[in-house]
Amino acid sequence: MIGHSSVTLLGTLATDPKVHTTSLGTVVATFTVLVIRRRPHPGRPGRFLEQWTHVPVTAFNKHAEAIGEYLKHGGRIFIDGHLEERRDRTQPPADSGCLDIIVDQFQFLDDLPPDPTIRDKPPAAEGPRSH
Repeated sequence: MIGHSSVTLLGTLATDPKVHTTSLGTVVATFTVLVIRRRPHPGRPGRFLEQWTHVPVTAFNKHAEAIGEYLKHGGRIFIDGHLEERRDRTQPPADSGCLDIIVDQFQFLDDLPPDPTIRDKPPAAEGPRSH
C-alpha cells in the first residue's frame, strides 16, 4: 500500500533546539513547536478556547545548522514537513511509537510581532530566511 504524509506547522519554539552531529557526520536538530489552535467558545460570544499542542520536530544537515544558529525558545517558525515514526526497538510496535515532524522546508517568522501567548505558556514539553 502506498501512502503519503505532509504536515504544515506554524508555531512558536517551546524549547531551544538541541543540535548534535552523528558519528556519520549528519547534523541533527531536535526541538518542540508549540501550536495554539483558537476557536470560538460555544455559548460565550466573543470568548475563545485554546488548544495547545507540543509537537516534536527534527531537522537535518543545513536545516539543522540554520535552525540551531538562528532560532531560540520563543522564536516563530513555519514548517513544511512529513511524519516519521520514532520507535523503541525493544518494545512491541503498538507500544513504542512516537511521531516526529521531519523538516523538509522552513521559514523563520521572527519579523512578525511577538506571540502574546508566549509569556503565559505552560511548561515546555521535552523532547525571515527561507530554506
